[in-house]
Amino acid sequence: MGSLRSISTHKLLLIAEGSDKTYYFQAGFQLRYGFDFLATMKDRIFAKRESVKLLDNLNEANYANAPAGARMLRYTSNHDINSSEGTPLELFNGQQGSTAAFVVAAYMKGTPMIYNGQEVGFPVRLPFMGTRRTIDWSLNPAVTKEYRSILRFRNSSDAVRNGALTSYSSDDVCAFTKTLDTQKVLVLVNLRNATTSYQVPAALVNSAWLNALNQQPLALNTQLTLQPYQYLILRR
Repeated sequence: MGSLRSISTHKLLLIAEGSDKTYYFQAGFQLRYGFDFLATMKDRIFAKRESVKLLDNLNEANYANAPAGARMLRYTSNHDINSSEGTPLELFNGQQGSTAAFVVAAYMKGTPMIYNGQEVGFPVRLPFMGTRRTIDWSLNPAVTKEYRSILRFRNSSDAVRNGALTSYSSDDVCAFTKTLDTQKVLVLVNLRNATTSYQVPAALVNSAWLNALNQQPLALNTQLTLQPYQYLILRR
């Protein structure tokens, strides 16, 4: 690691893949592969309908004693999962569910990774070995536009990328703020395939926001109704 750090002519991004929960960040890797995020979302929150608050426990475990700037690499698909278990559409109950899961991966507390085809909603599994399958990159322009919109705001927001996380999640809704200096972003994601009523916490009642993706104003009262897999990305 010291030899790599001594290379002054290149900017290096070091990613660790392994099960050790403490070593890699301390050794100097900036990113650690988030196996447990995908497993928690796929197997527990979506498949078993366990509490969304599991993500708070996961964040605490992933970032225990982590240095500033360390990030988990989070994703909703990769080459192993896609080929053996299914596409994001299969694992997260269709396009709306898979997009909702990706918003959490991209915004909550990590660096997002996109695997081939998910940004066009490609519905077919991609073989990891052997015969290759051609992806139709023009398959779903609306899906591609949505992914671009999600990532464009993330890339423009210092608060999303580097801000302090405060969770307000319920059992069904992943809700949190990211705050940095005067910037504040509020994200709410319904992770259920059902209309869900979210009890707005006292700290957010009567607060005014702008939808970061369409610039429409939104005022929060005591209750917020979210449609199946609906997400809101709000800013001040």
